[in-house]
Amino acid sequence: MDSFTRLGLLRHALAAFFRDLGHACRAARRQPALWAWLLVTLAAGFGIVVTTFSVMDEVLLRTLPYPQPASIQLLASRHPQQGRNILTRQAVYAAFASDSETLQEVAAASRLDLTLDLPAGSRQLDALDVSPSFFPLFGARTSLGTLPTQSAVRAGGEGIVLSPALWRTAFDADPSILGTSLSIHAELHHGQGEVRQTLPVLGVLSDDFVPPFSRLQPGLWIVRDLTSYSYQSERFLMVLGRLRSGVSRDEAVDELRRLEAGVLARTSETTDWTLEAEPLRSFLVGSLREPIALLFVAGCLVFVIAAFNAAGIAAARLQARAAAAAVRMSLGATRSRMFVSFLAEGSLLAGTAGALGLGLAQVALRLFRPLAVTELPSVATLGLSPRAVVFGLSVVTVTSLLLALFPTLMLARHPLASRLASLGVGGNTGAPAQARFVFVAAQLASAVTVTVGAVLLQLSSVEIAEVNPGFEADQAVAAWVRIDDGSAAEQGAGEQVFQRLLDAFAHHPAFQAAGLTSDLPLSRGSSAVELSVETPGQARLWRTTQMRFVQVSPGYFEAMGMRPRGGRLFRDDERGPRSFVVSAAAARELFGEGDAVGRRLKLGGLDSTNPWLPVVGVVDDVHADSLRRPAEPTVYLPRLLAHQMALVVRLADAGGSRAMGLVPSLVHEIAPSLPLTEVEPLGHLVERDVASLRLTSWLLTCLALAALGLAATGAYGTIWSLTLSHLREMRIRFALGARAGHLVRQSLAVLGPWLVAGVAGGALGAYFLSGLLHSQLFAVGFADPRLIAVLALLLGLLGAGGLLIPLSYHRRLDATSLLRG
Repeated sequence: MDSFTRLGLLRHALAAFFRDLGHACRAARRQPALWAWLLVTLAAGFGIVVTTFSVMDEVLLRTLPYPQPASIQLLASRHPQQGRNILTRQAVYAAFASDSETLQEVAAASRLDLTLDLPAGSRQLDALDVSPSFFPLFGARTSLGTLPTQSAVRAGGEGIVLSPALWRTAFDADPSILGTSLSIHAELHHGQGEVRQTLPVLGVLSDDFVPPFSRLQPGLWIVRDLTSYSYQSERFLMVLGRLRSGVSRDEAVDELRRLEAGVLARTSETTDWTLEAEPLRSFLVGSLREPIALLFVAGCLVFVIAAFNAAGIAAARLQARAAAAAVRMSLGATRSRMFVSFLAEGSLLAGTAGALGLGLAQVALRLFRPLAVTELPSVATLGLSPRAVVFGLSVVTVTSLLLALFPTLMLARHPLASRLASLGVGGNTGAPAQARFVFVAAQLASAVTVTVGAVLLQLSSVEIAEVNPGFEADQAVAAWVRIDDGSAAEQGAGEQVFQRLLDAFAHHPAFQAAGLTSDLPLSRGSSAVELSVETPGQARLWRTTQMRFVQVSPGYFEAMGMRPRGGRLFRDDERGPRSFVVSAAAARELFGEGDAVGRRLKLGGLDSTNPWLPVVGVVDDVHADSLRRPAEPTVYLPRLLAHQMALVVRLADAGGSRAMGLVPSLVHEIAPSLPLTEVEPLGHLVERDVASLRLTSWLLTCLALAALGLAATGAYGTIWSLTLSHLREMRIRFALGARAGHLVRQSLAVLGPWLVAGVAGGALGAYFLSGLLHSQLFAVGFADPRLIAVLALLLGLLGAGGLLIPLSYHRRLDATSLLRG
């Protein structure tokens, strides 16, 4: 066949396609209600699946904007009881940086709560201490100035790198800022001390650099040599490294563990923490991986339901048009010609629904864009990306082909003689009807799968709400306060301001108790420190461990509603590090089942000059990180050395609205220039902790409702159309005396197995999704009686609805009208 002949055939096929497309448009005008329903269901399915794909693509699939991102690893530690700690000792980082042969690059960072002194006044911002290797590791560039090298920093060239946003807002994008010295006052995170320095500005980062953190956007970066340390001033750092080419993660971890063991051997220390390497994407995504993947799977199932609706209606229309199709094929229409006819109709339907679905996805992503700021990593944006559009178009194409292929295969299953013979009986062939029952079962299975996941997440939310956080949130409020003015800059002045603040609240009749803490539960994560434990009567007179450490003031436990389980709480005269209070879990881990009161601890390891201090009390465990995780062992020390602490106040009035308004005014009365964050009820800590789970559960619930709605209407539409196709037979049965019970039993025999198969398949599908559900569930499972009750109710409602449909029409007809029909 020459090219001219092939071109002619192609032109003929396109002409036939567009001619059939015109026929499909006229058919849509003749049946507007049917086509409107098909467009609504398919557009909803398209919109949901494209929206969920867009989120998954941005967070889980898109290549991170760094050089060789798959080779970048976070070096963290894990404890069998306390979970993961992303911070590493500075001595261990120094060993990695100098001796590792499996890592091509090693970088470190430490978060700072920083106050920048400017001519217009002080400005608070997030900042980071970073090693010179940090920026090359992530491919950062400058739009102004240069980034210092390791050798330059070691020679005294440490300095400041500004973010482009801070450069514009604080310095009006002035290029002369290079070389200018800025005065900074920074508090190291996790209570590791403070830094006061004057450093030059070395450069401004380019706008295309995205910080490799979940939701942190540092405004200022201090580049310094973090391999230089002393045991007295050692810090904890976040350490990242790039694997050398050809080196596996396991090989790198084995080498790094040997290097860490060498550091510990030099100080005769032991640790229960095990070093691990975590891929950068896993660190950035964190706990979002499972819920995002779960929502995408649920979106796919909703689309499958919508597609089965369209396929079911296509089967119904095929039954109605069996006579016309038989005549066309008897007159010479080939299967390929029938396929082109069905393809034109399917393309019109899927293309229009796809365009509407992309519009719905764009609107949905725009509405949910504010969530991206608080819930998604900083490396992700929320929008309809080109890949999402390509995905949507691919789904439209596949749907068009399937909507054309299905009726073509149904026609091909029966010989021409049987199709011609069906003309006299209305064309009720059995194959399309049987296929529609399969569609009903598949729709129910998909809907039940999504529903089971939604119910399990909702039950988890209920169970988490019953967890005791370890403190009494009622009638208590909290706010972060910070000492950063000049009057409190001298040594000990900040502690005096904090003490005056506590005295003012303690003597005010509107408040029961007040206290300060360096780390509120459920707010800033864990702060682990090295701790020495005295072990008299054993071969080793002491041992070391790492444990969550919190600085508090006397009155803190009373303000939090935490009661002693042994010993006593800190007294008002204990305003310095004279003793420890430990949580119940810490008492068990440090001292076993014996009495913890009277035993001795000290901060630091072998070389620590800190004094041994007695444990004077044991308090309830609190959930430091999340209510879904076990309460962390915690030690408390009465010390107010941090420059940022949380003020916790317990109100005397049950109403508390007036007393809440007194908190900022009383703080500013004591220290007019003292920065104070918004005062909020302590219960907000609990609400924020479960907000992510509740958001996931409610989004999945919305998808489940959409799935159930689409599945129910599709199933009931199928049952109703099949009922109408057997209208003559059912009228005759009623006229001859058949009763409703007989009809129900007959319908149950036909519909019941498909309904049961659909619900059972949905439960099985939800079980296979357990991997995505597992990390989100709390104290519930597939054997939960509440879930079983919901499934039974769902089956009953679907079954009852399906069985009552055949009666809804005929119960209104008398015998005369039946016989006349």
